Amino acid sequence: MQFKILDPNVGIPMNVFIIIGNVITVFQNIPQIVKTYKVKSTRDFSAIFLFMRLTACFIWGAYSIEIDSLLMLINNLITLSSTIFIGYYKVNEIIHDYKSKKIIMYAEIKDLEKQDETMLET
Repeated sequence: MQFKILDPNVGIPMNVFIIIGNVITVFQNIPQIVKTYKVKSTRDFSAIFLFMRLTACFIWGAYSIEIDSLLMLINNLITLSSTIFIGYYKVNEIIHDYKSKKIIMYAEIKDLEKQDETMLET
């Protein structure tokens, strides 16, 4: 395995486009990462979307290693890291929602039990 910075299989213009694509990938992920960090919420993201994006990153990463493309690997690592960051908040949000629902359900059950007790007393 020998990574080359520029891909010898394509011309200089295409290598420049790949580098521009990597820069755009960095900048397209930054706003979402900042927003997710500030609001600590990922309600707008589907868990399925994040799982599919994570899976695609692993597949494209493996492919970029196979063809020794450092530029493609960098692109996938950037996308992978941003997906993991957003996914971390998504998992925490799902766990929090699950625990909140359990607490609410427990409180509703206790309320129903109290109602039943008062009905039996009367």
